[in-house]
Amino acid sequence: MAVLSFGVAGGLDPALAPGALVVASSVISPDGHEIATSAPWRAALQADLDAAGIPYASGAIVGVEAPIDHPDPKRTIFEATGGLCVDMESHAAMRAALLGGIPGLAVRTIADSAADALPDIAITAIGSRGEVRIGAMIDALLREPGDLPDLLRLWRVSRPAFASLRRVAAVAGLFGGAL
Repeated sequence: MAVLSFGVAGGLDPALAPGALVVASSVISPDGHEIATSAPWRAALQADLDAAGIPYASGAIVGVEAPIDHPDPKRTIFEATGGLCVDMESHAAMRAALLGGIPGLAVRTIADSAADALPDIAITAIGSRGEVRIGAMIDALLREPGDLPDLLRLWRVSRPAFASLRRVAAVAGLFGGAL
């Protein structure tokens, strides 16, 4: 048994573009507690990625309680922590692994870069656990149809992240390679 946090994240490191892969060496929780990921599992995944020629960055993921929607707070978090990206789930997953005494690993791809701002509609659609709330997004679009171009721009920017996740899943044999 093990815990894997796998998905998209917001970029903090200006060098990471959308689609860049992050294999976490640790996860920093919102209260500042840093939890190391499983070194053997991380090394095995990195060997698979190296063999497949898939580039990745390794470093800390920073956990937050709410989406970071603007470049200024992203820069502040990056300067304070050195974290490569930010998400709302990995800290909870790594805390569960730690408490359960089982291996934990976090793998994320950058959906929005450190320079990207998230449109208001995206913030409305993100739930408290980082999940996309489709109903909330549709309601917001019905109220403000003019937000559709911003949502489409975010989708276009984020597409490389989802392609990267599919490639990693296939190479590492995650989810039967079917993501």
